[in-house]
Amino acid sequence: SIFLIVGALTFICATFFNVYYNIVVDSEGIIKLVGLEKPDISYEIHYKEGSNIILQSNDGTGIQKVDYMQMSNEISSMEGIEAVVPYTKGSLNLVNGDLNAQADINAYLNCDELRINTLVKGRYPEAKNEIVLATQTAAELHVEIGDVIYVESAEELLNYVVVGIEQHVYNLGKGALLNIEGLERVNPGVEVGALYIYTEEGMDNEEMIHTLQSKFNDRQSNIVDVAEYFNTILFTFSSATAAMCLFSLIATLVIVCLIIYLLIKMKLLRDRKLLGIYKALGFTTPQLVAQIILSYVPVIAGGAILGGVAAGVFGNSLVAAIFRVISGTQKCDFTTMYGYILLSVLLVIFVSILIAIVCSVKIRKIEPCKMIQEQ
Repeated sequence: SIFLIVGALTFICATFFNVYYNIVVDSEGIIKLVGLEKPDISYEIHYKEGSNIILQSNDGTGIQKVDYMQMSNEISSMEGIEAVVPYTKGSLNLVNGDLNAQADINAYLNCDELRINTLVKGRYPEAKNEIVLATQTAAELHVEIGDVIYVESAEELLNYVVVGIEQHVYNLGKGALLNIEGLERVNPGVEVGALYIYTEEGMDNEEMIHTLQSKFNDRQSNIVDVAEYFNTILFTFSSATAAMCLFSLIATLVIVCLIIYLLIKMKLLRDRKLLGIYKALGFTTPQLVAQIILSYVPVIAGGAILGGVAAGVFGNSLVAAIFRVISGTQKCDFTTMYGYILLSVLLVIFVSILIAIVCSVKIRKIEPCKMIQEQ
């Protein structure tokens, strides 16, 4: 029982520490799992007169429109810019026979430029009649790669071929992804909503934002340092994860200490006479302490090692299973950090030995002569 209890506790503790690494130390795993695209800068233009890239509408309404494509080309040619991806979003009703699902749509000009690859099967859409579905939406519609679904437009149902399945945690794993041409096919009036800007490695985002504001200072804009935004969110998330890891570690150590304390206390009460005889025969207190430690610590250590091995083999699978229930996640790209797992195992073993020594030193109070007098 002790072996299994300690093994289960160590498994939980080591798994939490592995999750801690993938959220706090190296956040790429959790960013891929969340599934939000991570450009360096997001640039959204608000309409304003007085710019040669803002076009007057032909319908006489006087509405100003931003030529995002021309602006994208201008920014792409700037020094320090790696790529610029025009982006927009919408909401569509997807239909497959009698089944339908309302899905939030993300649409990009070139999906291959994205840094966060959320695909678990297939590829990104290339033609205007191709679509990628999130896992939960694909499950609702009962479709796989190669199937044809229909999208409701104002006048008719338009067919789209499912070319990929993606996973993400946000929006409970629901949604779909198109290229901008694919979204324009359903909604001809759709406009690009923002530019996702990717800077070269080592480029200061704040400096680039100031450069963009200086270059396009003739219009109102909303420029966001996405990297800093992600860091702020991850800081909150990592603080909560660190607290959970600390709680699991403390709970594991406290329970292990209580188990060893109760076992050794019971042994000292039950075998008090036998220990007195050992002392009368010449055994020293350190020898008897070592005997007691060797009676229990191997079981504790064995359970800790079992829990550590299980965490290394099945830890990420457990995390993936939890996210699968929440959002339909099919795989977890967390890195297994064996060093963190080993540290958890060694800590449990060390504390076990320490508490066993502290509890066993009470043997020194056992005196054979006094026991005879008591009889």
